[in-house]
Amino acid sequence: MRTRSFPRIATILAVGTIAICTSISRSMAGDAANEPVAAVITAPVAQSTFSPVVTGFGQIEPNPAKVQTVATAHAGTIMKVFVRPGQTVGKGDAIAVIARAPASQQSYQDAQTAYQFAKSKVDRLQKLWDEKVITRDPLDQAKINLRNAQSALQALTRMGVQNSVETIKASIAGIVTGVSVSKGDRLTQDAKVATLAPGNALAVLLGIDSNVEDEVHVGMPVRLTDAFEPSTHYEGSVSAVNRVIDPKTRLVDVLVALKLPSGDPPLVGGHVRGKIVLPERRTLSVPRAAVLYDQKGAYLFVVSGGHAHRITVSPGLESGGRIAVSGALTAGMAVVVQGNYELQDGMKVKRVAHAVK
Repeated sequence: MRTRSFPRIATILAVGTIAICTSISRSMAGDAANEPVAAVITAPVAQSTFSPVVTGFGQIEPNPAKVQTVATAHAGTIMKVFVRPGQTVGKGDAIAVIARAPASQQSYQDAQTAYQFAKSKVDRLQKLWDEKVITRDPLDQAKINLRNAQSALQALTRMGVQNSVETIKASIAGIVTGVSVSKGDRLTQDAKVATLAPGNALAVLLGIDSNVEDEVHVGMPVRLTDAFEPSTHYEGSVSAVNRVIDPKTRLVDVLVALKLPSGDPPLVGGHVRGKIVLPERRTLSVPRAAVLYDQKGAYLFVVSGGHAHRITVSPGLESGGRIAVSGALTAGMAVVVQGNYELQDGMKVKRVAHAVK
């Protein structure tokens, strides 16, 4: 009996296995049939000639390369301040008044004493020389000391050290860009009082996209337009490119020196838009809508074999609605320009249209 039951059990197991495999196969076929299909519109990757324009926004400000510092010649206490930031001054205009510290006046008195002593010594030795009492050497050395003492006294006199109060004056005509003191401040010698910039030496700090900062170089021409008066234009040129991203704006700053026309210069603080035209170049490009961004960076989807494949790219310059890209791409590839936000890597797609460009 036991011997006869083995073939029957084996037959039952074989039939069961076939049934299970058939069920799994049908299930897998059903899952494949139910796989989501995304409708997309594509466009080709193309070789394009770019005449790109980099656009940035900024404010007119004094050219930092031309700013001059007004400082104290001596230690003292500020008695009065005559200027404020943004004010226009002429050369020689009063910036502030400082009461010199007693030590400054003491240095002048010491110089006077040294001069009088040196002079009296020369007079005494000259008399002895005339009487043939001494040799020439002591008299010559005394005259050298007198000349040195006289030079020191004259230098202090030119600086006005003999006066208890000094008026600090503008060294150039221009715009007050900063004031570092207030009434009552005690300053050391050579302390900064204010900063001045020539009124005809202005610049603009333009913020540009960090993706294109490598394309911008010193000397490139810049066209500037007043943000509130589009008919007002200025010309300039790039004088410096910062290689650091501003943590607040996430942009790279480009310093543009203005070439001012005759007449009144533009107002400091005015907002402008700048355009920098870059040289033409040939490069792969895609429509702007094809490039997406996430925490991993820039990417796009290429359609191949009925599926969407994610490709990481490095975006570059933009022109005419297209953006230069570099990555694992070749000209003619079909990239998704509509429907790409819903895609995942490897997802099945159906192209409902293919743009010509």
